[in-house]
Amino acid sequence: MPRWAERLFPANVAHSVYILEDSIVDPQNQTMTTFIWNINHARLMFKSSVTKTMKGFEYLLAKLQGGAPSRTLVETAKEAEEKAKEATLAATEKTKDLANKTTTKQQQQQLV
Repeated sequence: MPRWAERLFPANVAHSVYILEDSIVDPQNQTMTTFIWNINHARLMFKSSVTKTMKGFEYLLAKLQGGAPSRTLVETAKEAEEKAKEATLAATEKTKDLANKTTTKQQQQQLV
């Protein structure tokens, strides 16, 4: 636990953090899903600690498998975010085009 968090908890609780971890390995799809529950400090989340932990985990897996990871989770998340933004922009443009076509057709029908 970080030192700044020790001030928030009583002395007997501050140094021990209990977690429950459940991992599912799928050798066919070559995926591993890990669920971690923080039991005694369930309301506190440390985003920077989680990010550092995931980077370390990726490094460890790469070393065990004998190569560098092709993409980190952060890179994969950024790529997915960029794709989502592109899809949103494309959908917005398509919606604007359809709205313009509909408006022009309605105006032409009113003139006739």
